[in-house]
Amino acid sequence: MFLEPIAEKARSNGRNRPFGAMLLAMAFFGLSPYTLAEDQAGGGLLGDYFRSTRGEFTAFSDFHTHDADPGVRNERATLWTRLILENDVSLSDSIRFETELVLTLSVPNLNSGAFTSTGVVNPEPPFADFRTFMLTWQGAKTEIKLGKGVIELGYAELFTPVDRFGSQNYSKPQHFYARGDVQLSISRYFETSALTFTVLPYNEDFIDPPGGSRWLNSSGDRDFFSNIGAPAEDRPDSFPEDWGYLLKYNGIARGVDYYLGAHYGQGAYPVIQFEGIVIPPKTTKIYPRASSLMAGLIGTRGGWSYYADVLYQRTREFEDDSFVRWALGFSYRESTFARKLGLIEIRPVLTWSGHHVTEESNPRVTVHNSESARPHPNSLLGRLEARLTDQSMLYLLGAKNFSDRDGSIGFGYQYNYSDSLQFNVLGLFMRGEDNTQFGRWRDNDFISLGLSYRF
Repeated sequence: MFLEPIAEKARSNGRNRPFGAMLLAMAFFGLSPYTLAEDQAGGGLLGDYFRSTRGEFTAFSDFHTHDADPGVRNERATLWTRLILENDVSLSDSIRFETELVLTLSVPNLNSGAFTSTGVVNPEPPFADFRTFMLTWQGAKTEIKLGKGVIELGYAELFTPVDRFGSQNYSKPQHFYARGDVQLSISRYFETSALTFTVLPYNEDFIDPPGGSRWLNSSGDRDFFSNIGAPAEDRPDSFPEDWGYLLKYNGIARGVDYYLGAHYGQGAYPVIQFEGIVIPPKTTKIYPRASSLMAGLIGTRGGWSYYADVLYQRTREFEDDSFVRWALGFSYRESTFARKLGLIEIRPVLTWSGHHVTEESNPRVTVHNSESARPHPNSLLGRLEARLTDQSMLYLLGAKNFSDRDGSIGFGYQYNYSDSLQFNVLGLFMRGEDNTQFGRWRDNDFISLGLSYRF
């Protein structure tokens, strides 16, 4: 949902690495010559793989209501399309291979090349890339995954601070989506719970809008909301000491779903530090190593649903503030009053996003901490859905930051022509000062018209 920070991004000084090619080769050679011979007759694993194809085509025409800032392309109207192709096949009774290929085209063109390698610095938006490329071994109570896939964490609707372990494609911020991350995970399942350990060997960079985009306007860089960026950037490499490690335990207790988690690796947000002792002084943007604890729960009672996510982070040598961030909220499905208004259902959703700094960063180490890069520090986010008919829904949405006094309001309409075809209208309008999360994009208000077709 667009209420999330449009450009909460990270940069990398890594080198191109052909890990994706290695995974492709691994999957290819997992298919024996005998299997390939069978496929010539229309059978075998390749045949099963392609027969499993399902997908979704999405297209949006986006219209900006204001001119762009001087110095960037004045893209008042654009076209964006995306095709997702999903496939899976059982290689044996216990091993499964699945892929999710994403192809995008836009006018004017945003894309360059295909199949982005892992660890690339400032990657260009590709025409085609795998969001999922995963081998899964399933035992009686154990599951092992190796490959590329999306990592999601957290229960809060609209925004949650704990969902920060996956890279995103923000080349078209109105329609951002998860890129998928290389990982090795091992899960152990119990009667009503599961324990999962995930290794993340690459600190993937987010894909930014390409040069000249109107989304690169106003003050600040892509990470910081205020104008405190640094020309040089440094991030963890792919050596084992720079890997990320995520441990999560989730379960069910008395009608409440919950999770507990811990992470060690790249911190959630960047800081600015001096680059050694040089004259004149130079600064570098880094993502310090950090230890994090997290927890969350979600429960329902009648038409009510309530949820909470909490994240605590502490960096090494206090390179950044130590802080607690949380998202608390609820939703409610109301039908009695809605029928009196001629509606089927009304569903309000409210999320409160807050934070508290427990220990401040060391000013002798860090010039600027991550305060100006943490989204929704003291914010109320809301969405009001009105289901008009079985096929259509109208909704209003908004976000208000009470610390920086910026925010956004918007609306949307969905019409399900059939189980496969959906039409959409979305509008978002942003306000605030230049050095705020939404204010720096106040000239990028937009209205989008689109459709989505599943097959």
